[in-house]
Amino acid sequence: MTVYIELVIFNNLSIDLLLEVATLSVFRRKIVWWRVIVGAVIGATVATVYPLCSLELQIAIRVLLAPVMAIVFDRMDVRKAKGKTHKVVAICGYLKRLFVFCMLTYLVGGITFGINFALGIDVASYWQLGVVAVSALCLLLAVKMLVLRFSKHARRICKANIEVGGVSRTLTALCDSGNALVDTLSGLPIVILSNCAERDLAVKDDMLEGFTQVSTVNSEGSLPLVRLEKVSVEGKEFKAYAALARKDFEDFDLILQNTMF
Repeated sequence: MTVYIELVIFNNLSIDLLLEVATLSVFRRKIVWWRVIVGAVIGATVATVYPLCSLELQIAIRVLLAPVMAIVFDRMDVRKAKGKTHKVVAICGYLKRLFVFCMLTYLVGGITFGINFALGIDVASYWQLGVVAVSALCLLLAVKMLVLRFSKHARRICKANIEVGGVSRTLTALCDSGNALVDTLSGLPIVILSNCAERDLAVKDDMLEGFTQVSTVNSEGSLPLVRLEKVSVEGKEFKAYAALARKDFEDFDLILQNTMF
């Protein structure tokens, strides 16, 4: 059977794009398209030359390809992390995303193998596999856009200025009526800060003043607290604490407490 190299590249590129976007969507991570495309190109290129490699090189590819692709399409924030705690959180987040990426890869591989076994044909050698992957990717992106559009209409987003340690930033904030967090000692309201905003504000471990217990529908845990010098929302200024979420949100960087709007 004749297999055209451009067909192999197209199929692998399409599937890698789908797997990368699906992984980022599971963790509600921002899609940086140049990273996603570079990661897919690396995966498709290696998959194309894989049959020509020696056994030792094939084993190395199996072990290293997924971790390298995960670093490329979804940055590991260790270099920008401040302090040992931040680095551990960044590494754990990367390992979780790598695990999901591998599981999705095995799932697609298992489905392909099942079709091959049931029909007796190598579907990876036909253009239909790549077209199905591209179609699934377009459907996934369409669903994400619809969810984002409806969620924006259903919730209120505003701008808030936040200052900590002499560093001031204007952030996109979610007005969350469900956030009623209050520091039990001072009585000050508690806002929730994303990992990206925490890095931008250069929050250091020696600024932490304690922890607060946070409960959501899916989980419960404690978040470290840092005292803010001020929070300005629509001309109103507040004294507050910020709970460090240690993760990024979809389209905002700060969750306001319900007394601030």
